[in-house]
Amino acid sequence: MLLLNVPYEEKDEAKALGARWNADIKKWYVFSEKDYHKFDKWIARKKHNTIICDRIYVIVGMMKCFRCHKQTPVVGIGIDQFFSIEDERSGKRNYSFNNEDIHICPTFPELPVELLDYLSKNYGVRTDYSKTVQASYIANHCSNCSTIQGNFFIFDEVDSPFFITNSETVKDLTVLKYKLPYDIACTPSIRYSSTDDMIKKYADIKQLTL
Repeated sequence: MLLLNVPYEEKDEAKALGARWNADIKKWYVFSEKDYHKFDKWIARKKHNTIICDRIYVIVGMMKCFRCHKQTPVVGIGIDQFFSIEDERSGKRNYSFNNEDIHICPTFPELPVELLDYLSKNYGVRTDYSKTVQASYIANHCSNCSTIQGNFFIFDEVDSPFFITNSETVKDLTVLKYKLPYDIACTPSIRYSSTDDMIKKYADIKQLTL
């Protein structure tokens, strides 16, 4: 199920194509993945390039805070089932479905509220302003001193907990599989690595139920 951004004046058009109305959250949605392309104009309003389908993975590693030098958990989001949306010069958008290894996203997509609450309470993941990038974003914070842990520091350094080189580095991670209440249209930064296949092979993946 994918939520749509349908203006009131276009609701009849969306309904005619098969969109349904969810009165609880006051949103139009499309139920079947095979029909997503029909509703492109209401997905494209935010210029999203990815639709994450069915599930995501909360991947937790431990690292030393650059400020207080104590160990703190840090979180990355993993995805394996998603539509990639590509814009052509003609204005047409192509959808290709990916069902593959788990890839880690350094930036957090538009996650369901209950999952963000869980990450905030358990891992210090919350929206904050970074002087370094001069913008607010959903960021990891040290569990000891509450300092923002920058994405480059977490994901790009060689000693990053997400720098996977062998089965042992995977076993040091906590991997939680979370079933999405609805598919997510977003623009995540996705990191591709030749060792991404090791996460499914060697991680002890547990189900996260909220």
